Amino acid sequence: MNMNRSSNNTQTLPNFIIIGGSRSATTSLYHYLGQHPQIYMSPIKETNYFAYDSEFNYNELVLRRFRIRTLEDYTSLFSKIRTEKIIGEASPRYLSTPFSASRIHDLLPNIKLLAILRNPVDRVYSNYFARIRRGEETDGFSDVVESEIRNFSKMEYVYSILHPGLYYTNLKRYIDLFYRNNLKINIFEDFISEQPGFFKEVLNYLDVDTNYMPDFNINYNPTGIPKNKFFNTILEGNKYTKKLRYILPLRLKVPIDRIMMRLKKRNLVKPQMPESTRERLVCFYRDEILKLQDLIERDLSAWLK
Repeated sequence: MNMNRSSNNTQTLPNFIIIGGSRSATTSLYHYLGQHPQIYMSPIKETNYFAYDSEFNYNELVLRRFRIRTLEDYTSLFSKIRTEKIIGEASPRYLSTPFSASRIHDLLPNIKLLAILRNPVDRVYSNYFARIRRGEETDGFSDVVESEIRNFSKMEYVYSILHPGLYYTNLKRYIDLFYRNNLKINIFEDFISEQPGFFKEVLNYLDVDTNYMPDFNINYNPTGIPKNKFFNTILEGNKYTKKLRYILPLRLKVPIDRIMMRLKKRNLVKPQMPESTRERLVCFYRDEILKLQDLIERDLSAWLK
């Protein structure tokens, strides 16, 4: 694989990355942190730079998620930094991509990293809905899960809906490479139950002003299946509307986000997961969950129910 390095200059590269996991409030945290006056977050969420493999034959749906493929393009994302203390980005794909940890370490060995881990069973369900909304999935959830469990050993990690939930396996690569106090591991449930306290803890980890609080009423990535597909397409936007959003000032961006996310949430419905499928997934993830709770010294027995 080729990093496509075009420069050795690391002065404008991040000193903080949210590495994952996917469907675990990373989008909301990315936006909340981006509102902090001492923090600059990449204008593109999910740059996926350290997860891109130039030698892999991606299908078109996945390839479009790798917009940043060279160090020159990556560095350019941080060209508008002024006096911000923290320079960050958020790419949940980094946690589940086998080579991302070593590539980040090669370029940014002293970087601060943050991971948010969600019950892997619930994460899979949320991931499935996201695929439905993007037009990447048409089969029923139980069928998708059963098919992948049967064929898991043959699945490419890039296309797997289950692989991102192997938290112990995925985190171990980072723990083996980075200083322990440079890797903060949080649980999604903590974010949901007490957002101000969670956010303040993250700000403290980043050593910035902990008095600043964003608007926590905006859920930036609601989950579910669209009730109206046409309306969903409008709300999802396209590359032009997304680019326009990046250049809007914060005083306009936040109220627009509040309206758009409220409309998006109203257009989504979340059917209950079949109990038999939940049991199948709990069985699939059991060993990983048990290893993870020992690794992070946190009781995760609720994830086994």
